[in-house]
Amino acid sequence: MMVKCVSLLLLYSVEGKQESESLHLLQTHSAPKPPPDFKPPMPTTLSPAEECDPKSDDLCVWRHSDDDTTCGDDGCGNRAEFRKKFAELPPVEAPENAEPDDVIAENGGPVTDKQFHNLHFTKVSENSLSLLQAQNSIGDLGSGGIRYVDVTTLEVNGEDRQIDCIVTADGYTPYDASKNGLRGKVGNINLMHSTSVDLTFSFVDQATNEPATLGEFFFSVFDIDTGDAEEAKGAKETLTIGGYKEAYLIPREKGGQLDMVHTADGTSFTGSVHGLGTDNPTDPLVLSETQAQRTVNFKFAPGRSSFKFKYNLGLASNAGRNFQFAGMTNLYFCKAPKVNLNFSNAHVEYSNLGNKGPDTGKEGLLYRNVAQVGEQWLDLEVNAVTEYFPFNVDRNGLNGAFAQINLGTPCNNGKSSCNGATGTCDFTFSLKKAGTDDPYEAEWLYFSMFDLDTAKKNKKWNPKWQESMTVSGFASQYLSSPTDVAVEQLDKKTFRYNATVFGTGKDNPKEPMELNDLQKRRTVTFVYRATSVFKATFAIGLPHYVDGRNFQIAGKSATATCDQGTYGDVVVATAHVTPPP
Repeated sequence: MMVKCVSLLLLYSVEGKQESESLHLLQTHSAPKPPPDFKPPMPTTLSPAEECDPKSDDLCVWRHSDDDTTCGDDGCGNRAEFRKKFAELPPVEAPENAEPDDVIAENGGPVTDKQFHNLHFTKVSENSLSLLQAQNSIGDLGSGGIRYVDVTTLEVNGEDRQIDCIVTADGYTPYDASKNGLRGKVGNINLMHSTSVDLTFSFVDQATNEPATLGEFFFSVFDIDTGDAEEAKGAKETLTIGGYKEAYLIPREKGGQLDMVHTADGTSFTGSVHGLGTDNPTDPLVLSETQAQRTVNFKFAPGRSSFKFKYNLGLASNAGRNFQFAGMTNLYFCKAPKVNLNFSNAHVEYSNLGNKGPDTGKEGLLYRNVAQVGEQWLDLEVNAVTEYFPFNVDRNGLNGAFAQINLGTPCNNGKSSCNGATGTCDFTFSLKKAGTDDPYEAEWLYFSMFDLDTAKKNKKWNPKWQESMTVSGFASQYLSSPTDVAVEQLDKKTFRYNATVFGTGKDNPKEPMELNDLQKRRTVTFVYRATSVFKATFAIGLPHYVDGRNFQIAGKSATATCDQGTYGDVVVATAHVTPPP
Protein backbone atom coordinates (compact mmCIF):
# COMPACT_ATOMS: atom_id res chain seq x y z
CA MET A 1 0.00 0.00 0.00
CA MET A 2 1.22 3.49 -0.80
CA VAL A 3 0.25 6.21 1.58
CA LYS A 4 0.09 9.86 0.62
CA CYS A 5 -0.50 13.02 2.54
CA VAL A 6 -2.39 16.36 2.73
CA SER A 7 -1.71 18.84 5.56
CA LEU A 8 -4.30 21.19 6.98
CA LEU A 9 -2.15 21.21 5.97
CA LEU A 10 -3.90 18.21 3.85
CA LEU A 11 -2.07 15.07 3.00
CA TYR A 12 -2.48 12.86 0.04
CA SER A 13 -2.03 9.15 0.16
CA VAL A 14 -2.03 6.40 -2.31
CA GLU A 15 -3.41 3.05 -1.95
CA GLY A 16 -2.68 0.08 -4.02
CA LYS A 17 -0.16 0.36 -6.68
CA GLN A 18 -2.01 2.87 -8.69
CA GLU A 19 -1.20 6.44 -8.92
CA SER A 20 -3.41 9.02 -10.23
CA GLU A 21 -3.32 10.99 -13.32
CA SER A 22 -6.14 13.41 -13.42
CA LEU A 23 -6.90 13.29 -17.01
CA HIS A 24 -10.19 14.47 -15.74
CA LEU A 25 -9.35 17.27 -18.02
CA LEU A 26 -9.49 20.84 -16.95
CA GLN A 27 -12.50 22.53 -15.60
CA THR A 28 -13.74 25.28 -17.86
CA HIS A 29 -12.66 28.24 -15.77
CA SER A 30 -10.70 31.04 -17.38
CA ALA A 31 -7.14 31.25 -16.13
CA PRO A 32 -5.40 34.60 -15.57
CA LYS A 33 -3.30 36.03 -18.36
CA PRO A 34 0.44 35.44 -17.97
CA PRO A 35 2.76 38.46 -17.66
CA PRO A 36 3.92 39.94 -20.97
CA ASP A 37 7.40 38.45 -20.68
CA PHE A 38 6.17 34.94 -19.83
CA LYS A 39 7.45 32.25 -22.16
CA PRO A 40 6.09 28.73 -21.66
CA PRO A 41 8.80 26.13 -21.22
CA MET A 42 9.47 23.89 -24.16
CA PRO A 43 9.78 20.17 -23.58
CA THR A 44 13.34 19.13 -22.88
CA THR A 45 12.88 15.38 -22.51
CA LEU A 46 10.35 14.69 -25.27
CA SER A 47 11.31 13.64 -28.76
CA PRO A 48 8.59 14.27 -31.37
CA ALA A 49 7.40 11.33 -33.37
CA GLU A 50 9.37 11.07 -36.58
CA GLU A 51 6.24 10.53 -38.61
CA CYS A 52 4.39 13.66 -37.48
CA ASP A 53 4.65 16.95 -39.36
CA PRO A 54 4.98 20.05 -37.13
CA LYS A 55 3.62 22.20 -39.95
CA SER A 56 0.30 20.38 -40.01
CA ASP A 57 0.30 19.04 -36.43
CA ASP A 58 0.66 21.70 -33.77
CA LEU A 59 1.06 18.97 -31.14
CA CYS A 60 3.91 17.25 -32.95
CA VAL A 61 6.59 18.52 -30.56
CA TRP A 62 4.61 17.07 -27.64
CA ARG A 63 4.28 13.55 -29.05
CA HIS A 64 6.49 10.57 -28.29
CA SER A 65 7.82 8.45 -31.10
CA ASP A 66 6.71 5.32 -29.21
CA ASP A 67 3.30 6.64 -28.13
CA ASP A 68 0.48 4.14 -27.95
CA THR A 69 -2.61 6.28 -28.52
CA THR A 70 -5.08 3.49 -29.16
CA CYS A 71 -8.33 3.74 -27.26
CA GLY A 72 -9.88 0.96 -25.23
CA ASP A 73 -12.02 0.39 -22.17
CA ASP A 74 -9.66 2.47 -20.05
CA GLY A 75 -9.56 5.44 -22.45
CA CYS A 76 -6.87 6.84 -24.76
CA GLY A 77 -3.37 7.09 -23.32
CA ASN A 78 -0.34 9.34 -23.86
CA ARG A 79 -2.21 12.42 -24.91
CA ALA A 80 -0.03 15.14 -26.37
CA GLU A 81 -2.65 17.66 -25.27
CA PHE A 82 -2.06 16.57 -21.71
CA ARG A 83 1.69 17.11 -21.89
CA LYS A 84 1.33 20.45 -23.62
CA LYS A 85 -1.15 21.77 -21.10
CA PHE A 86 1.06 21.17 -18.08
CA ALA A 87 4.23 22.40 -19.77
CA GLU A 88 2.60 25.69 -20.72
CA LEU A 89 0.90 26.58 -17.43
CA PRO A 90 1.48 30.31 -16.78
CA PRO A 91 2.67 31.57 -13.38
CA VAL A 92 -0.21 31.79 -10.92
CA GLU A 93 -1.45 35.05 -9.51
CA ALA A 94 -2.22 35.62 -5.86
CA PRO A 95 -5.63 34.34 -4.77
CA GLU A 96 -8.29 36.96 -4.20
CA ASN A 97 -8.20 36.31 -0.46
CA ALA A 98 -4.50 37.20 -0.29
CA GLU A 99 -5.27 40.90 -0.19
CA PRO A 100 -5.07 42.05 3.44
CA ASP A 101 -8.07 44.45 3.20
CA ASP A 102 -9.25 44.89 6.79
CA VAL A 103 -7.41 41.94 8.30
CA ILE A 104 -4.05 42.45 9.95
CA ALA A 105 -1.83 39.42 10.47
CA GLU A 106 -0.44 40.56 13.79
CA ASN A 107 -3.78 40.60 15.57
CA GLY A 108 -5.86 38.42 13.24
CA GLY A 109 -8.84 40.74 13.17
CA PRO A 110 -10.38 43.88 11.67
CA VAL A 111 -8.68 47.24 11.97
CA THR A 112 -11.01 49.89 13.30
CA ASP A 113 -8.71 52.63 14.58
CA LYS A 114 -6.18 53.16 11.79
CA GLN A 115 -5.73 53.12 8.05
CA PHE A 116 -3.75 50.27 6.58
CA HIS A 117 -2.13 50.27 3.14
CA ASN A 118 -0.87 47.50 0.95
CA LEU A 119 1.05 49.28 -1.82
CA HIS A 120 0.31 48.06 -5.35
CA PHE A 121 2.87 48.77 -8.06
CA THR A 122 0.88 47.66 -11.10
CA LYS A 123 0.47 50.77 -13.30
CA VAL A 124 2.92 53.38 -14.60
CA SER A 125 1.98 56.76 -16.10
CA GLU A 126 5.41 58.43 -16.27
CA ASN A 127 8.65 56.53 -16.83
CA SER A 128 11.85 58.47 -17.40
CA LEU A 129 14.02 56.90 -14.76
CA SER A 130 17.11 57.27 -16.92
CA LEU A 131 16.91 60.99 -16.10
CA LEU A 132 16.26 60.52 -12.38
CA GLN A 133 17.35 63.38 -10.15
CA ALA A 134 16.31 64.37 -6.63
CA GLN A 135 13.27 66.66 -6.77
CA ASN A 136 12.56 69.74 -4.72
CA SER A 137 8.90 69.44 -5.65
CA ILE A 138 7.59 65.91 -5.75
CA GLY A 139 5.01 66.99 -8.29
CA ASP A 140 7.69 68.13 -10.74
CA LEU A 141 8.57 65.31 -13.09
CA GLY A 142 10.37 67.54 -15.54
CA SER A 143 13.76 66.10 -14.61
CA GLY A 144 12.61 62.49 -14.71
CA GLY A 145 11.18 59.80 -12.48
CA ILE A 146 8.68 56.97 -12.42
CA ARG A 147 5.11 57.59 -11.40
CA TYR A 148 3.22 54.50 -10.24
CA VAL A 149 -0.51 55.23 -10.24
CA ASP A 150 -3.28 53.87 -8.00
CA VAL A 151 -0.73 52.57 -5.51
CA THR A 152 -3.20 52.76 -2.62
CA THR A 153 -6.35 54.51 -1.39
CA LEU A 154 -6.38 57.07 1.41
CA GLU A 155 -9.51 58.07 3.28
CA VAL A 156 -9.68 61.86 3.69
CA ASN A 157 -12.70 63.33 5.50
CA GLY A 158 -14.75 60.27 4.68
CA GLU A 159 -13.75 60.32 1.00
CA ASP A 160 -11.46 57.77 -0.67
CA ARG A 161 -8.61 59.42 -2.57
CA GLN A 162 -6.37 57.63 -5.08
CA ILE A 163 -2.69 57.84 -4.20
CA ASP A 164 0.26 57.65 -6.60
CA CYS A 165 3.92 57.01 -5.80
CA ILE A 166 6.71 58.96 -7.50
CA VAL A 167 10.19 57.42 -7.49
CA THR A 168 13.16 59.78 -7.84
CA ALA A 169 16.87 59.28 -7.29
CA ASP A 170 20.35 60.69 -6.72
CA GLY A 171 23.32 59.11 -8.48
CA TYR A 172 21.35 56.79 -10.74
CA THR A 173 23.16 54.98 -13.57
CA PRO A 174 21.16 52.47 -15.62
CA TYR A 175 22.48 49.56 -17.62
CA ASP A 176 19.25 49.04 -19.58
CA ALA A 177 16.64 51.67 -18.77
CA SER A 178 14.09 49.93 -20.99
CA LYS A 179 13.61 47.42 -18.16
CA ASN A 180 12.44 50.14 -15.76
CA GLY A 181 8.82 50.15 -14.67
CA LEU A 182 7.09 46.85 -14.00
CA ARG A 183 7.62 43.13 -14.10
CA GLY A 184 4.22 41.59 -13.50
CA LYS A 185 2.95 43.09 -10.24
CA VAL A 186 6.45 44.05 -9.09
CA GLY A 187 8.19 47.40 -9.60
CA ASN A 188 11.51 47.15 -11.41
CA ILE A 189 14.54 49.48 -11.70
CA ASN A 190 17.58 48.43 -13.70
CA LEU A 191 21.00 49.42 -12.31
CA MET A 192 24.55 49.47 -13.64
CA HIS A 193 27.02 47.28 -11.77
CA SER A 194 29.56 48.88 -9.42
CA THR A 195 27.20 51.78 -8.62
CA SER A 196 24.96 52.87 -5.79
CA VAL A 197 21.78 54.91 -5.92
CA ASP A 198 19.71 56.84 -3.37
CA LEU A 199 16.01 56.29 -4.10
CA THR A 200 13.10 58.34 -2.75
CA PHE A 201 9.52 57.05 -2.80
CA SER A 202 7.02 59.92 -2.41
CA PHE A 203 3.24 59.58 -2.07
CA VAL A 204 0.99 62.15 -3.72
CA ASP A 205 -2.74 62.72 -4.07
CA GLN A 206 -3.55 61.74 -7.63
CA ALA A 207 -6.05 64.55 -8.10
CA THR A 208 -4.10 67.44 -6.53
CA ASN A 209 -0.48 66.24 -6.82
CA GLU A 210 0.01 67.31 -3.19
CA PRO A 211 1.92 65.17 -0.69
CA ALA A 212 -0.22 62.43 0.89
CA THR A 213 0.40 61.23 4.44
CA LEU A 214 -0.36 57.53 4.76
CA GLY A 215 -1.40 55.36 7.64
CA GLU A 216 0.53 52.17 8.36
CA PHE A 217 1.90 50.71 5.12
CA PHE A 218 4.05 47.86 3.84
CA PHE A 219 6.95 47.92 1.39
CA SER A 220 9.07 44.96 0.28
CA VAL A 221 12.32 44.45 -1.62
CA PHE A 222 12.94 41.21 -3.54
CA ASP A 223 15.75 39.32 -5.15
CA ILE A 224 18.61 40.67 -3.03
CA ASP A 225 21.32 38.31 -4.28
CA THR A 226 24.83 38.17 -5.77
CA GLY A 227 26.60 37.49 -9.03
CA ASP A 228 27.86 34.03 -9.92
CA ALA A 229 30.32 32.05 -7.79
CA GLU A 230 33.45 33.57 -9.38
CA GLU A 231 32.37 37.15 -8.79
CA ALA A 232 30.23 36.69 -5.66
CA LYS A 233 32.55 38.59 -3.34
CA GLY A 234 32.28 41.74 -5.43
CA ALA A 235 28.83 41.34 -6.91
CA LYS A 236 26.70 41.49 -3.78
CA GLU A 237 23.58 43.61 -3.67
CA THR A 238 22.98 45.64 -0.49
CA LEU A 239 19.92 47.56 0.64
CA THR A 240 20.49 50.13 3.42
CA ILE A 241 17.31 51.57 4.89
CA GLY A 242 16.06 53.24 8.07
CA GLY A 243 12.90 54.81 9.37
CA TYR A 244 10.78 51.66 9.25
CA LYS A 245 8.98 50.22 12.26
CA GLU A 246 9.61 46.52 11.66
CA ALA A 247 11.15 44.28 9.04
CA TYR A 248 10.32 40.63 8.35
CA LEU A 249 12.70 38.15 6.73
CA ILE A 250 13.62 34.50 7.01
CA PRO A 251 16.73 34.13 9.24
CA ARG A 252 19.88 32.53 7.88
CA GLU A 253 19.62 29.57 10.27
CA LYS A 254 16.15 28.78 8.84
CA GLY A 255 17.23 28.96 5.19
CA GLY A 256 17.18 32.72 4.61
CA GLN A 257 19.78 34.19 2.25
CA LEU A 258 20.11 37.75 3.53
CA ASP A 259 22.76 39.06 5.94
CA MET A 260 21.36 41.79 8.22
CA VAL A 261 23.59 44.36 9.95
CA HIS A 262 22.48 47.44 11.89
CA THR A 263 24.42 50.57 10.96
CA ALA A 264 24.40 54.27 11.80
CA ASP A 265 22.32 54.86 8.65
CA GLY A 266 19.71 52.22 9.45
CA THR A 267 19.98 48.52 8.62
CA SER A 268 21.82 46.86 5.74
CA PHE A 269 20.43 43.74 4.04
CA THR A 270 22.99 42.01 1.81
CA GLY A 271 22.52 39.10 -0.58
CA SER A 272 24.59 35.95 -0.09
CA VAL A 273 23.53 33.59 -2.91
CA HIS A 274 23.83 33.85 -6.69
CA GLY A 275 20.56 34.60 -8.43
CA LEU A 276 19.21 34.73 -11.98
CA GLY A 277 16.48 36.71 -13.68
CA THR A 278 14.48 33.51 -14.06
CA ASP A 279 14.02 33.25 -10.28
CA ASN A 280 12.62 36.78 -9.87
CA PRO A 281 9.02 37.12 -8.61
CA THR A 282 6.13 38.53 -10.62
CA ASP A 283 3.54 38.63 -7.81
CA PRO A 284 4.49 39.71 -4.26
CA LEU A 285 1.81 37.52 -2.69
CA VAL A 286 2.97 34.38 -4.52
CA LEU A 287 6.60 33.86 -3.56
CA SER A 288 8.42 30.60 -4.06
CA GLU A 289 10.63 29.27 -1.30
CA THR A 290 13.75 30.75 -2.95
CA GLN A 291 12.08 34.10 -3.60
CA ALA A 292 10.96 34.36 0.04
CA GLN A 293 14.51 33.62 1.21
CA ARG A 294 15.75 36.72 -0.69
CA THR A 295 12.95 39.07 0.41
CA VAL A 296 12.62 41.61 3.22
CA ASN A 297 9.19 43.01 4.10
CA PHE A 298 9.02 46.40 5.91
CA LYS A 299 6.23 47.91 7.96
CA PHE A 300 6.20 51.69 8.28
CA ALA A 301 4.34 53.49 11.04
CA PRO A 302 1.57 55.98 10.16
CA GLY A 303 2.48 59.57 9.37
CA ARG A 304 4.83 59.35 6.40
CA SER A 305 4.50 60.90 2.95
CA SER A 306 7.86 59.56 1.71
CA PHE A 307 10.82 57.31 2.58
CA LYS A 308 14.38 56.90 1.31
CA PHE A 309 17.05 54.23 1.08
CA LYS A 310 20.31 53.34 -0.69
CA TYR A 311 20.86 50.38 -3.01
CA ASN A 312 24.40 49.31 -3.81
CA LEU A 313 25.61 46.93 -6.55
CA GLY A 314 29.03 45.34 -6.73
CA LEU A 315 30.84 44.24 -9.87
CA ALA A 316 28.77 41.93 -12.08
CA SER A 317 29.84 40.25 -15.29
CA ASN A 318 26.47 40.81 -16.97
CA ALA A 319 26.89 44.55 -16.37
CA GLY A 320 23.49 45.23 -14.85
CA ARG A 321 21.00 43.95 -12.31
CA ASN A 322 17.41 44.70 -11.34
CA PHE A 323 16.09 46.24 -8.13
CA GLN A 324 12.59 44.92 -7.46
CA PHE A 325 9.95 46.09 -5.00
CA ALA A 326 6.26 45.87 -4.07
CA GLY A 327 3.95 46.16 -1.06
CA MET A 328 2.98 43.34 1.28
CA THR A 329 4.23 39.81 0.61
CA ASN A 330 2.94 36.47 1.84
CA LEU A 331 5.97 36.48 4.15
CA TYR A 332 4.01 38.80 6.41
CA PHE A 333 1.39 36.11 7.06
CA CYS A 334 4.08 34.31 9.04
CA LYS A 335 3.39 36.67 11.94
CA ALA A 336 -0.06 35.29 12.63
CA PRO A 337 -0.57 32.47 15.16
CA LYS A 338 -2.37 29.68 13.31
CA VAL A 339 -4.52 26.71 14.21
CA ASN A 340 -2.39 23.62 13.65
CA LEU A 341 -4.27 20.34 13.32
CA ASN A 342 -2.49 17.54 15.16
CA PHE A 343 -3.92 14.09 14.54
CA SER A 344 -1.32 12.41 16.75
CA ASN A 345 -3.60 13.23 19.70
CA ALA A 346 -6.92 12.75 17.91
CA HIS A 347 -9.34 9.85 17.81
CA VAL A 348 -12.18 8.92 15.42
CA GLU A 349 -15.68 9.36 16.85
CA TYR A 350 -17.45 7.88 13.81
CA SER A 351 -16.61 7.04 10.20
CA ASN A 352 -19.47 7.10 7.67
CA LEU A 353 -18.38 9.25 4.72
CA GLY A 354 -21.07 9.43 2.06
CA ASN A 355 -23.12 7.03 4.19
CA LYS A 356 -20.84 4.24 2.99
CA GLY A 357 -19.76 3.05 6.45
CA PRO A 358 -18.17 1.26 8.14
CA ASP A 359 -20.23 2.98 10.86
CA THR A 360 -23.92 3.81 10.54
CA GLY A 361 -25.95 6.83 11.51
CA LYS A 362 -24.75 10.36 10.83
CA GLU A 363 -22.92 10.92 7.53
CA GLY A 364 -19.32 12.06 7.75
CA LEU A 365 -16.02 11.39 9.45
CA LEU A 366 -15.47 13.06 12.83
CA TYR A 367 -12.05 13.54 14.41
CA ARG A 368 -12.01 14.51 18.08
CA ASN A 369 -9.42 16.81 19.68
CA VAL A 370 -7.44 17.79 16.57
CA ALA A 371 -6.23 21.14 17.98
CA GLN A 372 -6.28 23.30 21.09
CA VAL A 373 -6.60 27.09 21.12
CA GLY A 374 -6.18 28.33 24.67
CA GLU A 375 -8.56 26.22 26.72
CA GLN A 376 -10.72 25.36 23.72
CA TRP A 377 -10.28 21.95 22.08
CA LEU A 378 -11.39 21.57 18.46
CA ASP A 379 -12.90 18.73 16.42
CA LEU A 380 -12.79 18.35 12.64
CA GLU A 381 -15.72 16.93 10.69
CA VAL A 382 -15.26 15.78 7.09
CA ASN A 383 -18.32 15.42 4.84
CA ALA A 384 -18.71 14.22 1.26
CA VAL A 385 -20.76 16.79 -0.67
CA THR A 386 -20.73 14.90 -3.98
CA GLU A 387 -21.26 11.18 -4.49
CA TYR A 388 -18.48 9.33 -2.72
CA PHE A 389 -17.01 6.16 -4.21
CA PRO A 390 -14.57 4.57 -1.76
CA PHE A 391 -12.49 1.52 -2.51
CA ASN A 392 -12.12 0.42 1.12
CA VAL A 393 -13.92 2.41 3.83
CA ASP A 394 -11.99 0.53 6.51
CA ARG A 395 -9.03 2.69 5.55
CA ASN A 396 -10.85 5.90 6.55
CA GLY A 397 -9.75 7.24 9.89
CA LEU A 398 -6.19 7.64 11.22
CA ASN A 399 -2.83 6.52 9.90
CA GLY A 400 0.00 7.45 12.25
CA ALA A 401 0.31 11.24 12.42
CA PHE A 402 -2.23 11.71 9.64
CA ALA A 403 -5.97 11.48 9.19
CA GLN A 404 -6.86 9.35 6.19
CA ILE A 405 -9.63 9.30 3.57
CA ASN A 406 -9.93 6.51 1.03
CA LEU A 407 -11.12 7.17 -2.52
CA GLY A 408 -11.76 4.73 -5.35
CA THR A 409 -10.00 5.11 -8.67
CA PRO A 410 -12.14 5.83 -11.75
CA CYS A 411 -13.65 2.86 -13.54
CA ASN A 412 -15.40 2.30 -16.85
CA ASN A 413 -19.17 2.12 -16.52
CA GLY A 414 -19.25 -0.30 -19.41
CA LYS A 415 -17.52 -2.97 -17.35
CA SER A 416 -19.58 -5.31 -15.21
CA SER A 417 -17.14 -4.91 -12.31
CA CYS A 418 -17.47 -1.12 -12.22
CA ASN A 419 -19.33 0.52 -9.35
CA GLY A 420 -19.64 3.89 -11.07
CA ALA A 421 -16.56 5.39 -9.39
CA THR A 422 -15.51 8.69 -10.94
CA GLY A 423 -12.16 8.98 -9.20
CA THR A 424 -13.13 12.34 -7.68
CA CYS A 425 -15.09 13.70 -4.72
CA ASP A 426 -15.74 17.09 -3.13
CA PHE A 427 -15.27 17.28 0.64
CA THR A 428 -15.96 19.91 3.27
CA PHE A 429 -13.82 20.23 6.41
CA SER A 430 -15.56 21.88 9.36
CA LEU A 431 -13.90 23.06 12.57
CA LYS A 432 -16.13 22.67 15.63
CA LYS A 433 -15.83 23.28 19.32
CA ALA A 434 -15.03 19.92 20.84
CA GLY A 435 -18.04 17.77 21.68
CA THR A 436 -20.52 20.15 20.03
CA ASP A 437 -21.86 21.13 16.61
CA ASP A 438 -20.90 24.76 17.25
CA PRO A 439 -18.56 26.07 14.51
CA TYR A 440 -15.18 27.44 15.50
CA GLU A 441 -13.81 30.21 13.30
CA ALA A 442 -10.02 30.06 13.08
CA GLU A 443 -8.47 33.46 12.49
CA TRP A 444 -5.61 31.65 10.70
CA LEU A 445 -5.33 27.99 9.72
CA TYR A 446 -2.80 25.73 7.99
CA PHE A 447 -3.88 23.24 5.31
CA SER A 448 -1.52 21.10 3.19
CA MET A 449 -1.27 18.32 0.66
CA PHE A 450 1.61 15.85 0.64
CA ASP A 451 3.08 13.27 -1.70
CA LEU A 452 1.48 14.38 -4.94
CA ASP A 453 2.94 11.96 -7.48
CA THR A 454 2.03 9.62 -10.32
CA ALA A 455 2.30 5.90 -10.94
CA LYS A 456 5.09 4.28 -12.90
CA LYS A 457 4.43 4.90 -16.59
CA ASN A 458 3.72 2.14 -19.05
CA LYS A 459 3.70 2.16 -22.84
CA LYS A 460 0.20 3.54 -23.09
CA TRP A 461 -0.03 5.84 -20.09
CA ASN A 462 2.49 8.54 -19.19
CA PRO A 463 1.69 10.21 -16.87
CA LYS A 464 -0.33 7.46 -15.25
CA TRP A 465 -2.89 7.89 -12.44
CA GLN A 466 -1.98 11.48 -11.78
CA GLU A 467 -3.06 12.77 -8.37
CA SER A 468 -4.57 16.21 -7.95
CA MET A 469 -6.31 18.40 -5.41
CA THR A 470 -8.47 21.47 -6.07
CA VAL A 471 -8.93 24.10 -3.36
CA SER A 472 -10.22 27.67 -3.14
CA GLY A 473 -10.58 30.53 -0.71
CA PHE A 474 -7.14 30.41 0.91
CA ALA A 475 -4.96 33.47 1.56
CA SER A 476 -1.50 32.12 0.84
CA GLN A 477 0.28 29.07 -0.55
CA TYR A 478 3.78 27.70 -0.12
CA LEU A 479 5.65 25.32 -2.42
CA SER A 480 9.28 24.30 -2.34
CA SER A 481 11.90 25.46 -4.84
CA PRO A 482 12.03 23.49 -7.04
CA THR A 483 8.63 21.80 -6.91
CA ASP A 484 7.21 18.77 -8.70
CA VAL A 485 3.65 20.12 -8.43
CA ALA A 486 2.06 21.76 -11.49
CA VAL A 487 -0.38 24.49 -10.44
CA GLU A 488 -3.40 25.51 -12.51
CA GLN A 489 -5.23 28.69 -11.62
CA LEU A 490 -8.88 28.07 -12.49
CA ASP A 491 -10.24 31.44 -11.35
CA LYS A 492 -9.35 34.21 -8.88
CA LYS A 493 -9.92 31.95 -5.88
CA THR A 494 -9.60 28.38 -7.18
CA PHE A 495 -6.41 26.44 -7.88
CA ARG A 496 -5.67 22.88 -8.87
CA TYR A 497 -2.45 21.12 -7.82
CA ASN A 498 -1.29 18.28 -10.06
CA ALA A 499 1.36 15.59 -9.67
CA THR A 500 4.00 15.40 -12.39
CA VAL A 501 6.57 12.86 -11.14
CA PHE A 502 6.48 9.13 -10.47
CA GLY A 503 6.64 8.03 -6.83
CA THR A 504 6.35 4.92 -4.70
CA GLY A 505 5.16 4.08 -1.21
CA LYS A 506 8.78 4.03 -0.07
CA ASP A 507 9.11 7.80 -0.48
CA ASN A 508 5.94 8.70 1.48
CA PRO A 509 6.41 10.97 4.54
CA LYS A 510 6.03 9.66 8.07
CA GLU A 511 5.65 12.99 9.87
CA PRO A 512 4.28 16.30 8.49
CA MET A 513 7.23 18.27 9.83
CA GLU A 514 9.92 15.78 8.83
CA LEU A 515 10.15 15.94 5.05
CA ASN A 516 13.23 15.32 2.94
CA ASP A 517 13.87 17.33 -0.23
CA LEU A 518 11.94 14.90 -2.44
CA GLN A 519 8.92 14.95 -0.12
CA LYS A 520 8.99 18.77 0.03
CA ARG A 521 8.88 18.96 -3.77
CA ARG A 522 5.58 17.04 -3.71
CA THR A 523 3.92 19.07 -0.94
CA VAL A 524 1.84 22.24 -1.01
CA THR A 525 0.85 24.23 2.07
CA PHE A 526 -1.98 26.73 2.42
CA VAL A 527 -2.90 29.41 4.93
CA TYR A 528 -6.59 30.19 5.44
CA ARG A 529 -7.90 33.08 7.47
CA ALA A 530 -11.17 33.75 9.26
CA THR A 531 -12.72 30.39 8.39
CA SER A 532 -14.60 27.55 10.06
CA VAL A 533 -15.34 25.56 6.87
CA PHE A 534 -13.14 24.96 3.85
CA LYS A 535 -13.45 22.70 0.82
CA ALA A 536 -11.19 20.46 -1.24
CA THR A 537 -11.68 18.18 -4.23
CA PHE A 538 -9.54 15.06 -4.42
CA ALA A 539 -9.09 13.41 -7.80
CA ILE A 540 -7.51 10.23 -9.13
CA GLY A 541 -7.00 10.28 -12.89
CA LEU A 542 -7.05 7.78 -15.71
CA PRO A 543 -6.62 5.05 -16.74
CA HIS A 544 -9.84 3.41 -15.59
CA TYR A 545 -9.28 0.80 -12.92
CA VAL A 546 -11.00 -0.71 -9.90
CA ASP A 547 -8.78 0.10 -6.96
CA GLY A 548 -8.26 2.89 -4.46
CA ARG A 549 -5.99 5.44 -2.81
CA ASN A 550 -5.73 7.15 0.52
CA PHE A 551 -5.75 10.90 1.09
CA GLN A 552 -4.24 11.97 4.37
CA ILE A 553 -4.69 15.07 6.51
CA ALA A 554 -2.37 16.59 9.08
CA GLY A 555 -1.36 19.94 10.51
CA LYS A 556 1.47 22.16 9.38
CA SER A 557 4.08 20.75 7.02
CA ALA A 558 7.79 21.37 6.70
CA THR A 559 7.14 23.04 3.33
CA ALA A 560 5.56 26.08 5.00
CA THR A 561 7.84 29.10 5.17
CA CYS A 562 6.66 29.98 8.65
CA ASP A 563 6.38 28.33 12.04
CA GLN A 564 3.10 28.13 13.93
CA GLY A 565 4.16 30.72 16.53
CA THR A 566 3.43 34.43 16.28
CA TYR A 567 6.74 35.21 14.61
CA GLY A 568 7.85 31.72 13.67
CA ASP A 569 10.58 31.56 11.06
CA VAL A 570 10.53 35.32 10.46
CA VAL A 571 13.05 37.65 12.04
CA VAL A 572 11.40 40.85 13.24
CA ALA A 573 13.97 43.63 13.16
CA THR A 574 13.09 46.91 14.84
CA ALA A 575 14.93 49.81 13.22
CA HIS A 576 16.04 53.14 14.61
CA VAL A 577 12.88 54.93 13.54
CA THR A 578 13.52 58.48 12.43
CA PRO A 579 10.73 61.06 12.60
CA PRO A 580 8.69 61.30 9.41
CA PRO A 581 9.46 64.30 7.20
